[in-house]
Amino acid sequence: MAAYWGPLGLAQASAVLVELPVVGGPGEEAGLQTGDVILEFEGSAVTTTANIISSIQQLGKGRDAKLALWRRGERLTLSVKLGGPTDRMRLTSDPQFNAERLEHEIAAYGSLLQLFSRDRFPLDWARLQNDLGNA
Repeated sequence: MAAYWGPLGLAQASAVLVELPVVGGPGEEAGLQTGDVILEFEGSAVTTTANIISSIQQLGKGRDAKLALWRRGERLTLSVKLGGPTDRMRLTSDPQFNAERLEHEIAAYGSLLQLFSRDRFPLDWARLQNDLGNA
């Protein structure tokens, strides 16, 4: 896996790529951006998306958590106040939110295509092209 993240300048074997933080959600409010790579949650290595979701659920809604991440060649730490499923349901039931989310999603895929170039990540590039077509 280290070879996978190598083109981004990471030697770490596992991490989680942020494709699109939930618009208006806790991650976006904390400054999480499309293309960020989450390395650690509360000091523990992040291995999969399921791993970080489980860690968030264990810590609980309303708690503050620290995320170590990789952004454009720099290691950063963000503090985020955790949300929960009810927050996500409230956001996604709003038609205005859904229109804004679609605009953010298209912009996010464009950003990811720049980060994951066709030469360095051919399979991811193809998947992102497909996702952009479905947005």
